[in-house]
Amino acid sequence: MPDPVRPPDPFDLEEGLAASDVAGAAELAGPMRIVSSGDRPDGGRVYQITAARLVAVDAADPALRDVSVGVPVTARVEVDAEGEVVALAIDEGEPSTEREARTFARNLLVNGAVKGIPASGARTRRGPPVSSRTTHELAVDERGRKVIRRTGFTITPGGMSQRRGGG
Repeated sequence: MPDPVRPPDPFDLEEGLAASDVAGAAELAGPMRIVSSGDRPDGGRVYQITAARLVAVDAADPALRDVSVGVPVTARVEVDAEGEVVALAIDEGEPSTEREARTFARNLLVNGAVKGIPASGARTRRGPPVSSRTTHELAVDERGRKVIRRTGFTITPGGMSQRRGGG
């Protein structure tokens, strides 16, 4: 009886997808988490994972077309008995999710909240003043992709609800 295939851990799965030429693999970024797994008839494994799909912040803007933001997705990854990724199906989710992620990233850029990218100042922000502290940074991942990643949070006084009166 052949030895069972050792299921890859999330890091190995990320490496397998990075080395794969399966359609859609280049769009995925970690951290990847295995939600469930099962056996394939050929001795391989099938994994349900969560990850991020990278989308360009603004494909029309030469300064931002190579800068991505991650959109949470679920995917099904099939690995053969030799540990090679043979199939990938990414759940596309709601079209509005990608649009909202791009809008969020543009707001971060306008407000100067991304370390490594100067504020665009194209639009002025309405509402309470924004902290000068950056909450995100432009990072280059292990595959050379420029990705906006969260590094912290800023809480504005207007963003917190306050309880008033007795009770």
